[in-house]
Amino acid sequence: MASSTDASSSPRSALRPNRPRTARASLTTMQASQPAARTCSRTAPRSSSSAHVGTSRRATSPAVAAAPRRASRQLQPGVAHRPGRSAAALAARDQRRDGRPASGFVDDVDRVVLAIRPCDPEQHREPADRAEPPLVRERAPEHERVADPVEIAARLLPNPVHVHLVTISDTDGKLYARGLLHRFRMPVSVRRRALVLLLALGAALALAGAAYAGNGGFAPATPHSPNASGINDSYKLIALFTGIIFVIVEGALIWFIFRYRNRGRPRTAEGPQIYAHTRLELMWTAAPVLILAVIAAFVFYKLPGIKNVPAAKAQGGPLVIRVEAHQFYWQFTYPDGATSIDELHVPANRVVRVDIHSEDVDHSWWVPELGGKFDAIPGVTNHTWFKANRMGTYRGQCGEFCGVFHAEMTARVVVESDAAYRSYLASVRDPLILGGQEWRGVCAKCHGLSGRGGYGPNIAVNAVLVEHAGLLRILEHGQNQLRPVSSYMPPVGRGWTDAQVKALEAYLKTRVYKGAPSGG
Repeated sequence: MASSTDASSSPRSALRPNRPRTARASLTTMQASQPAARTCSRTAPRSSSSAHVGTSRRATSPAVAAAPRRASRQLQPGVAHRPGRSAAALAARDQRRDGRPASGFVDDVDRVVLAIRPCDPEQHREPADRAEPPLVRERAPEHERVADPVEIAARLLPNPVHVHLVTISDTDGKLYARGLLHRFRMPVSVRRRALVLLLALGAALALAGAAYAGNGGFAPATPHSPNASGINDSYKLIALFTGIIFVIVEGALIWFIFRYRNRGRPRTAEGPQIYAHTRLELMWTAAPVLILAVIAAFVFYKLPGIKNVPAAKAQGGPLVIRVEAHQFYWQFTYPDGATSIDELHVPANRVVRVDIHSEDVDHSWWVPELGGKFDAIPGVTNHTWFKANRMGTYRGQCGEFCGVFHAEMTARVVVESDAAYRSYLASVRDPLILGGQEWRGVCAKCHGLSGRGGYGPNIAVNAVLVEHAGLLRILEHGQNQLRPVSSYMPPVGRGWTDAQVKALEAYLKTRVYKGAPSGG
């Protein structure tokens, strides 16, 4: 304070109280107010007293240098003074320098000195049209940098044209600059329609195979027997109720999703609360009970016609066929003792009762157009029936997995006239015809039609084929029943009659066996 009093009483300072001081004195004054100066400098017009970087030689602004050095020391009490100088020496130096014009230059400026002058506060700040020089050892803020020009490869545009694009400096939130992918962008509504179309197309392709299968792929095969018609009617009734329930439930679910969706609510906010509706709850409790009652009543009404075999007294009773399931073929035995393999012949419009047996493992008899599926279990006899109302061939399949050749265990039901049926029964009494059916249906599925091997080994030159004892042993007991499994042969001839064995032996000798290979 003493130095300040001396300076004010000096005649020299009294004559020039507001003379500017040197640049070095103004530097100390501006260190405290530099952030405010930097802010105002953006809106103030650029002049010779603007920001200066580095060690350029430039005179300090008189408006800045006019502040006394002693005031700057009072504004910054924490500024360290040079060691070795007393307060009296500093006061004497200040007295000598007060009032001198700011005409000198300095070389040791390490900070920017900006001119400070009154300015209006910024109402609408806009980015600079060019990059401003950053402060010394300080990178310019990102919002002050000039945006990079957007470049789009013209070869990616369908119809390129030359247009001068205006570069926007402040690109935050104004430009989606994905140059390489912009051609693949489409409006949101178009993307949604494309997604719906794609899903519909995929569903159509997925259901095309089922629709091509007949009956739309959703209903059983067209029935050609009264019991099959009863099964089909029951299926359609159940499908009707379940389809209606599915549409109601899924439709309500989709409506609820859109009706009560989150419309900008915070994730923690609860949606509208829906309270009980007694009448609605009673309705959806009683409706399933009524639906189940209707389905049960209809099924029990149809069940006797599906299960019970008609008496058929006008036709002399039903035609009884014994069906024996083996690995991996079907054997049919007719009332007169005739036998056929994998092919059942019956007259049209005749009630046929089928007695189902199994000689080895569990199987399932199933001809969809003539009735339902019935299991063939060892030691158990199951019954079913059918009455084919149209001539033709109906294909069946074992409906339960029974081994490695389960897929080959198919059956054919040939419905024909009564005369053709009797003619067929007479033909299968020929040993070569019966033997041919046994070879193709029983042996060739594994060993091939020529006997030279397939899944099983080559037996065309095996002498066992023409030895009665060896052939009978293999037919009744199989081969390699324990190890290895890959060469396991089931007892395919278990339960065969002597006529069947002789028929197969005769066919092997004349059509399959090629003789033992000669040595040398």
